[in-house]
Amino acid sequence: MLKEQTLPSYLNKYITGNRDTDALVLSYLDKNSLEAACIVNTYLAKICEDGIPWRHKISREFPMLNNEELLKYKRDRSWKKYHSYLVAVKNDDPNRYLPIAADAGQIDSVKILLNDPRASPTAINRSLHKASYKGYSEIVKLLLKDERTDPSFNNNYALRSAIQYGDIEIVKLLLDNKRLDPSVRYNNPLNTAILYGQTEIVKLLLDDKRILDDGMWLPLLDEFNRENMEILRDGSFEERLQEYNKEVEEREAQMKEIKDLRGNPDKFFESIKEKVLKGGDFHQKANRHKPQGKSLNHEA
Repeated sequence: MLKEQTLPSYLNKYITGNRDTDALVLSYLDKNSLEAACIVNTYLAKICEDGIPWRHKISREFPMLNNEELLKYKRDRSWKKYHSYLVAVKNDDPNRYLPIAADAGQIDSVKILLNDPRASPTAINRSLHKASYKGYSEIVKLLLKDERTDPSFNNNYALRSAIQYGDIEIVKLLLDNKRLDPSVRYNNPLNTAILYGQTEIVKLLLDDKRILDDGMWLPLLDEFNRENMEILRDGSFEERLQEYNKEVEEREAQMKEIKDLRGNPDKFFESIKEKVLKGGDFHQKANRHKPQGKSLNHEA
């Protein structure tokens, strides 16, 4: 059959007549040569029909992507179109596109862009926040492995976002990273967990030895404990709260210098006190929205 077909001269000595071998041979051609080979010869055209040469090409050019990821993110595209998509991602500006890919949960794109030496720490840290905010744990794991990532970026923004939505898996991933300090801004992550009523995360943070035991969060935890169970490490909540109340006047001077979650400690605690006295529920609720299988705008 091969003798009856006219093969491009540059392929004559490489084509064997074995479809699997020849599909691999074709994958080494550049994009334009492969496209040409797939239409000028009947035998090669049949090999190209199922896109196997393009799949081999993807595996070789993007070794950071495993087979499971390729099948998942290819979706209903042909292997040829998926290859064009990945090439477009690779050629894009990682500092612009990496946070977008993380926000969309596109781990294939995130892996490719992380491999780009142009990717800045700022873009990577923004991506960590986006993935934490949306609940993409695999992307969070991937970003935390990168030495350029600073998980404490912007006062633990990623951690606070995960806490807000009660994503304990991502909270644990972030807390397990030694580069993160959960005590920043006077235990701001703990304050966030209390405000959003995240009981399990409050327990987790109170068990973290890095949390400052300075009592600043006691007014918040007072109301929280009335709605939940006693969860302090030492079990002496009432005693510590009384001690705290005796020092209120001294601490008010300090609290003016504290930048908490809402930027103004005085108004912040005053609003909490007002809602507590009215018997209102000050724990906020948050809804996380994820894109449903949408592909990013890099189609060929």
